[in-house]
Amino acid sequence: MQSEAKHIFWVCVHRGISIEPEWVPRSSNEQADYLSPLVDFDYCSVPHVLRFLGLKWGLHSIDRFADEHNHLLPRFDSRFCNPYCEAMDTFTRSWDFDDTCCVQGTLIVPLWRSAPFWPLLTTDGSHLAHFVEDWVDLPL
Repeated sequence: MQSEAKHIFWVCVHRGISIEPEWVPRSSNEQADYLSPLVDFDYCSVPHVLRFLGLKWGLHSIDRFADEHNHLLPRFDSRFCNPYCEAMDTFTRSWDFDDTCCVQGTLIVPLWRSAPFWPLLTTDGSHLAHFVEDWVDLPL
């Protein structure tokens, strides 16, 4: 499916086609919901990247977006409840207890200037926003 999605993406890019997602009520999408797995087996877990970033910026203390199958640190928050996570849905809890009130974290995003999130990271499409202190190309 990933290769098909890439193919569709590149066909759209080359032909100037824009794809707009459309929300569909859950009641109209029951079959797709039933077939959709709750465990993300396609999650890209890359321990060497975590080690690389730890050497550059310091060790990380918690993985805020993981689950019991892919967490790279002993402490992690998960989308769904499981016996090993510290919390479900990291955005619904306070991070104050972890001395992260003035959060310092690592956000990994693709260098994708046409992505909808890109203007949030740059002031003019090229220069990084004031809250981005540093960046690095990842060794993949």
